[in-house]
Amino acid sequence: SYCSISIRQNDPWKLYWDSIILGFAIFNSITIPLVLSFDEINDTLYANDFFVVVDWMSNIFFIVDIYFQMDTTYYDSDGEEIFQKSKIRKNYLFSSFTIDLLSSLPIEVLFPGNVLRILNVLKIIRVLRLTAIINKMNVDEETKSLLRMAQLIFDLVLVMHIVGSLWHGICKVRQLWIPPLDWVHAG
Repeated sequence: SYCSISIRQNDPWKLYWDSIILGFAIFNSITIPLVLSFDEINDTLYANDFFVVVDWMSNIFFIVDIYFQMDTTYYDSDGEEIFQKSKIRKNYLFSSFTIDLLSSLPIEVLFPGNVLRILNVLKIIRVLRLTAIINKMNVDEETKSLLRMAQLIFDLVLVMHIVGSLWHGICKVRQLWIPPLDWVHAG
């Protein structure tokens, strides 16, 4: 049976909504590695009202997005758009629901200073929607190719940002960056 209140996968409104979610994901992909690796940045950002408001808004939007994803049609392997609520929800539950749910929880509020705040990294996964947004855009193929190149550059910078922050976090915990002073007096 078909339900008329499902959100169509290719609905222009859905493209705008996904773009908003992508904006929050980009914000999170910049701030989360910094917050997890640099205590002084964590303290500074959470003392800033603007950051706290945007962080809360991203959590709220991510929770609302879970609701929308539960009602968004999808295309099966034959290319047919699926409108049945039970199939839509089953597909979502077995695809990205767990990651979306864990990434939408306000971890800093529920477990302040806890090691579970590493779960915030899951918010960065939402950046993967950029590919789908580019594919849905109503522009010529040349523009899509340019956008895909920009996405590739963004992905590379994001990976470098995450690895750099991770490296700083490891060095901070293990104090490996401090060289032994014994070599000065050797020989």
